[in-house]
Amino acid sequence: MLGKLLKYELKSTSRIMGVLYLALLVVAAVVGFVARGTIWEATQGNAIAVVISGLIYTLLVMALLIITIVMVLQRFYKNLLKEEGYLMHTLPVPTWMLVASKTICSLIWILLSIAVLLASVFVIFLTSMIGHGFALVDWNALHLGDVFGLFRQNAGSVFMTILTGIVQIIRTILLVYTAMAIGAAAKRHKVLYSVVTFIVILIIIGIISAVTNMDMLSSSFAVNDANACISVEAGDGLAVVGYMKLLLGQCISDAIYSVVFFFVTTWFLKNKLNLE
Repeated sequence: MLGKLLKYELKSTSRIMGVLYLALLVVAAVVGFVARGTIWEATQGNAIAVVISGLIYTLLVMALLIITIVMVLQRFYKNLLKEEGYLMHTLPVPTWMLVASKTICSLIWILLSIAVLLASVFVIFLTSMIGHGFALVDWNALHLGDVFGLFRQNAGSVFMTILTGIVQIIRTILLVYTAMAIGAAAKRHKVLYSVVTFIVILIIIGIISAVTNMDMLSSSFAVNDANACISVEAGDGLAVVGYMKLLLGQCISDAIYSVVFFFVTTWFLKNKLNLE
């Protein structure tokens, strides 16, 4: 049943997001081609075209970011907390599936938006290098084996960085959903209560983070001189290990917050929901 909910969610939102993604990539290609003409045949007309196409590209990027955020908020609020909630909450599915479908769908679109933004930058670079640009690059001087070797050496750090970023996105989505679900329990001024709840939760998280960070700092100052010498000699190895531990700790804490927010959101929707 979760798969059917996801299919419905993705189908309902794919049209506008697909158009935005396609428009961004097309404009990125245009920006690259126009920039290529300006680089090799600098004229006033080319410069104006670069400015106009660059402005359109920037506006599309801003529109993609804003629409993605609005969609994450609107789909949850409109489907589960407004009039449509009467229908959604009568479906033969548990409440946690409704929350899970919204969370997974929002995560998918956020990750896709990030991927498309990165792809658009690559398209600009690629189209601007077509022709003369590729001739200026000494491809024989590029040692792909060294590049792949460097990637293999840092694959663990790259993977943990991506995983931590994904978990942080999930935590943020569920934090917003929690604030909205708690605010929806109020009889009046639901949006105001949601905003206040969001701020209060952020303050609580900040206090917890400050306390835990202080504990980590105090424990690090307790290291004796012998261990300090070993750390200096170890150099980059210990730096990488420290970075991995930092990411792992952040990932675990965000995962815990996500689980807590998920259950709180589900509980309020199931027991305290006050539909408009």
